[in-house]
Amino acid sequence: MKNPSPGWEHEELRSFVQRFYGLAGAQVQAAGPFLFVHLPEDVARVLAGPWAREETLCLSFPAEPSGAREQAAPPDSFPPDEVAGAGAQRASGEPEPVTLGSQRLNQIVTYVRSRGRAFAGTLHLQLAGRQPAGPSWAHWACRRRWEPLLALQIRVQRPGTNLQDELFSWGVNLARGTLYGPNLLPFAPGQPALLSWDELQEGRPPAGEECRQARLRSSDAAAAALLGCIAHVAREDASWALEAQQRLKAELEALERYYQHLSEEGQDEEQKYLRGRYLRTQEELDRWRPRIRLWPTSAAWLWTPVYVSSFVPVLSRRQSHEIGHDPLEARQAERSHTTAR
Repeated sequence: MKNPSPGWEHEELRSFVQRFYGLAGAQVQAAGPFLFVHLPEDVARVLAGPWAREETLCLSFPAEPSGAREQAAPPDSFPPDEVAGAGAQRASGEPEPVTLGSQRLNQIVTYVRSRGRAFAGTLHLQLAGRQPAGPSWAHWACRRRWEPLLALQIRVQRPGTNLQDELFSWGVNLARGTLYGPNLLPFAPGQPALLSWDELQEGRPPAGEECRQARLRSSDAAAAALLGCIAHVAREDASWALEAQQRLKAELEALERYYQHLSEEGQDEEQKYLRGRYLRTQEELDRWRPRIRLWPTSAAWLWTPVYVSSFVPVLSRRQSHEIGHDPLEARQAERSHTTAR
């Protein structure tokens, strides 16, 4: 994170904390320079652990170091009639300051990191423009254009086997719908990726450069990435599924012999016998049934460069033509060609 500018804590940090507690289910109300947060017991336990109890917080967001200026005196309780059911007195007489590195902010960051990860940045890929050969072209130029890209890290799990989970990285160009994968970023050890970590940088594209708007919704792009991952996994070796199916068949046969033995010895009551047999069968099906589970574990909103070549034919100086060169798409095509060979 870059060094915050003056006043950053008071503006951005306050807005972030207010949105976080609101989304978490707490009752939030701003009162002048303070932020009142009423945490019901169920919300407090989710955020802080099973030992947490219902509490009412009075938070302050100092824009200057503590003691640099006199703080306004906070009210003794929630503003009347502003937050339903939140009239509890504060636990202490002083507001709790929330700053970078404070205990309250660290608690929020720890909770967010445990739920998921997201990143925003740019891809720095170079692609030298090539002037069309021959004397029939004139006024050739190349410019850089930025297009939005949603990247997802997807974990694939095969329950009922001894196989380790797999990590894949897929990306979807939100302006053109191009799908990149299965290893866009180097998450999986030993698997060649289209990008290196050195090519991923924090921040937005340089000011003044063209940026295309997204035409796809993030939810649609995420669904396309998951479908692409499913199709990739379906093309892999399916011997693990055959082995799991054989184990399931053997377990069900053993279970059938066990209940047949109980029936022959008359050691069961009919209803109890049928219910126990059904439950055990469902347990074995859930344990050994061949299947795949996959879900996104992190996401990144990236800007990827596309180099646009503009040229005008000599014989027709009025009409210009443009050709877009996508370095990422070129890498993927080269990788696919190498794999096919």
